Amino acid sequence: MRLVPSLTSSVLLACLSAGTALAVDVTTCNQFVQGTANLVADLDCSGHPGRAIQIIGSLHLNGFKLTGNSAGPVVYCNIGSCTIVGPGTLTGGSKGVSGDGGVKVVDATIEFNSGDGVFTFRAARIQGSSVISNNGGDGVHASRTVSIVGGKLALPDVVVSDNGGHGIEAGRAVRVQDAVVSGNANDGIRTEAAASLLSTVVQGNGLDGVRALRAQLRETTATGNRTAPACGVSADCADVASERKPTLRGASTCEVSLNTAGGGTWGICTLD
Repeated sequence: MRLVPSLTSSVLLACLSAGTALAVDVTTCNQFVQGTANLVADLDCSGHPGRAIQIIGSLHLNGFKLTGNSAGPVVYCNIGSCTIVGPGTLTGGSKGVSGDGGVKVVDATIEFNSGDGVFTFRAARIQGSSVISNNGGDGVHASRTVSIVGGKLALPDVVVSDNGGHGIEAGRAVRVQDAVVSGNANDGIRTEAAASLLSTVVQGNGLDGVRALRAQLRETTATGNRTAPACGVSADCADVASERKPTLRGASTCEVSLNTAGGGTWGICTLD
C-alpha cells in the first residue's frame, strides 16, 4: 500500500524520534553510559577503585563535581571520541579524563588528579572557559594534535596552570587561542611539530614557555618562564625554544629564545 506524503512524513518522524537515545542520569559509581550522560548531583567515587564513569558519547556535568579514585581515571572514554560539557568539575582520579579516541572538553574544570588532566591517544580539544589545573602530570597530553580555543570577547580564557608536568604536550601540532598557560612545572607548551599561539599568555612555567619544531606567536606574551632550578644549570631554558626561527606578529613579546638546532638565541626576544 502506498502512503500519502503527509502520512509518510509523520511515520518517518515517529521512527526517528523513537530511535533517538534519551539522556541517562549518572547516579552511581562505575556506571557505563552509551549516548548522553547527565550528572544530576555531586558524586563522590573516591571509595570505588577504577573508573568513576565510563562513557561512549558525552557527559554533561551540569554544574556538579565528579570525584574519582586515584586507581583510575574519573572519566574513561570507551570507544571513539567523547565530550565533557561543563560547567562542573572532574577531580581525584589518576587522570581527569582518559580516552583511546579524541577528547573534547567544553567549559569544564579538571583539577587535582594525580596524573594528567586530559589524556588521549588521539586529538584533544579544550574550549570555552575550561580550567585544567593542579594535576600531577601534564595538563593536556595528546598523541596527536591539541587545539585550545578560549572564550570570545568578555568570556574567560582557557586556563592550563600549575600542573606537575607540561601544561600542554602533543605529538603533533598545537594551536592555542585565547588562553593562559602558566605555572606548570615543566614546559608550558611542548610539541615535536608546530605551535601556533594567538592572544595567549605563556608565563611562569618551569622550563620552556614554548618548545616546538617551529612556533608562531600572534598578539601573545611569553615571558617569565625558566623558573625551575635546573634552568641555566643542567638545562637550557627559554620562553620560546624551537628548531626553526620563531615568528612574532602583532604585539607579541618574549624575553629569551633558544635555537634548539644550532644553539644560541634567535635574536628576537628582549633579552637575547
